[in-house]
Amino acid sequence: MGPRVAVVGGGLSGLTAAYQLSRELPDAHVTVLEASDRPGGALHTVDFPSGPLELGAEAFIGRRPEASDLVAELGLTGSLRHPGPLGPAILTGGRMVPMPVGTLMGLPSDVGALADVLSPRERAAAAREADLPLDWEPGGDVSLGSLVSERFGHAVVARLVDPMLGGVYAAPSTGLGLRQVIPGLAQALDRGAPSLTAAARELVAHRVPGPVFATLDGGYRLLVDALVRASGAVIRTHATCTALHRDGSGYSLAGAADPA
Repeated sequence: MGPRVAVVGGGLSGLTAAYQLSRELPDAHVTVLEASDRPGGALHTVDFPSGPLELGAEAFIGRRPEASDLVAELGLTGSLRHPGPLGPAILTGGRMVPMPVGTLMGLPSDVGALADVLSPRERAAAAREADLPLDWEPGGDVSLGSLVSERFGHAVVARLVDPMLGGVYAAPSTGLGLRQVIPGLAQALDRGAPSLTAAARELVAHRVPGPVFATLDGGYRLLVDALVRASGAVIRTHATCTALHRDGSGYSLAGAADPA
């Protein structure tokens, strides 16, 4: 009899963990405990008359290999979809304006390009970022939103960074790590870039062509359903884990099952 493994949380991370366990421990009996009424976590696709709509994150970063490789492993490459040829736009001050050129997930490499998004005072404050001393520990990580707000001003976060990242991570940038979201930027800082502006300019200059974002025709539920099938795990919904205890050579979980 193979090992019994419990995965607490049936969001994308939990389902991917269950899938990876099925590959590395094919004789394991995996159970995923999910407190809500469905697997998927922040990913939630619902049907509208016009078609499926995401209530959580609506796309992933296609230039990063993690999600793209997972989609390929699960046989979903044929369902990949990318944005059309029209560039992104921002609704600000009651006007729709094009996304400023030279931005990296909303982070500017040239503050001068933000004239349609920031007021003159906000642009002047953001322009000072290039001259601010940067206290960066190579290999470390910090809150992306907090760092950008501290160095460029809150307006850059509110009008550029959060709108760009909200549709990908379904979370504000203050709760996301810089290295997690823009690893290339963190690596540029590790190499000694003197400011966020300089690091962003370095990455923009070497940007790989092609669409930034990707999603699945039919919604993220295709990915959730494929992970559930490929993992072979038992999915228990309405199952809340409240404690973890050492039990001999293994562990035991304490929890509560919602009868609903």
